[in-house]
Formats: sequence, C-alpha cells, structure tokens
Amino acid sequence: MDPVLKHIATAMTVAMLATLAIIFTLSGTHVAAGRTNTSQAHAVTAAARAVNVRLVINANGPHGWPTFTLSRLKLPDNAIVHLTIVNNDNGGGALAGPFGQPQGLIGPERVNGKAITLSNVSVAHTFTVPALGVNIVVPTAPNNGTVTVEATFRVTRTGSFRWQCMAPCGTGATGWSGPMATVGYMTGNLEVQG
Repeated sequence: MDPVLKHIATAMTVAMLATLAIIFTLSGTHVAAGRTNTSQAHAVTAAARAVNVRLVINANGPHGWPTFTLSRLKLPDNAIVHLTIVNNDNGGGALAGPFGQPQGLIGPERVNGKAITLSNVSVAHTFTVPALGVNIVVPTAPNNGTVTVEATFRVTRTGSFRWQCMAPCGTGATGWSGPMATVGYMTGNLEVQG
C-alpha cells in the first residue's frame, strides 16, 4: 500500500475509534482502551435490557488483515441487542449455506436503513455466534464507501461464547488462516452475564 494512503488509513482508523469511544461514553457504555488486535471490553450494566452495540469493520487493520473494532463484548442476560455494523471492506463473494442468510434475529436485517431480505448477495463478512444461533450477514461495501447493517437479537443464556466471521476472508489457500484464526480480528468472545 502506498505510504501516504497507509498513513491516511491509520489516521482515519484512530479518528473512528476516538469517535466510537465518545459515542459509547455518551450512551452510558464503556470501551476499554487498547489496540484493535487485542481483546477489548464492551461493558454494560447488569440492569440494562436494551443494548446498542456499534462495530466497524476495517478492511486493512494491523498486518493488512480485516478486523472488527471490538473483539470482546460483554452483555447482560436477556438483553435485546441492537447491533450496527459499519463495513468499509469491498472484498467478498457469494456465501452459500446457512451463513449466507441472517439467522436468530428479531425482525429483518437492515442494510443502509432499508429492511431487506438478503439472498445470494456478495458477502464481505458475517458476525456469527453459533452457540446462540445468531448470524448477521454483512454485504460488501462500494469502492471507497461503506455499508451499514443493523440487526436486533436477544441473548438468551449466560456464558462465554465465541463469535466468528464465517466468510473465509483470511490468509492461506482456504482463507481460514491469519485473521480468521486470531482473536481480535475476525473472531472474538461474547460474554453474557447474569
């Protein structure tokens, strides 16, 4: 990548993370300080029942790997989670099978504000929590643009659960190495506390 473009991308990422920290602070949630490729905590009070979570997918994180801004999420049990994912990655392809369709959601997924039924779309990433039956499909972004996905689901039990992008967007011959296997990039933990 051109050094000037890399510097601009880094500055934009830092500005975006600072903005997210301000948004979370103003909404009463907290983001732990730290690097994107380390576990970060998103804590909410146990009394909360409706929780807003915002994640951003960076196309070129550390090592040039795609990454979600938060890898460790903490939620209260029985919370209704309103998840917004802003994606700036324009890579991807058709994702067949169970991970090509939204699952476990309350209502339809919204893409750029419109409730749509996704079918046979070009998929950049997913946010999937297999143990909770949740799969959110994230379409590719337009060149030099973003796509915003909104979805709502309910966490139904306490415990520690792994979330994973199920679109093979990593390194290696199959696309399942590198960011796909490294916590803090395309996989992380969701802790539901009672």
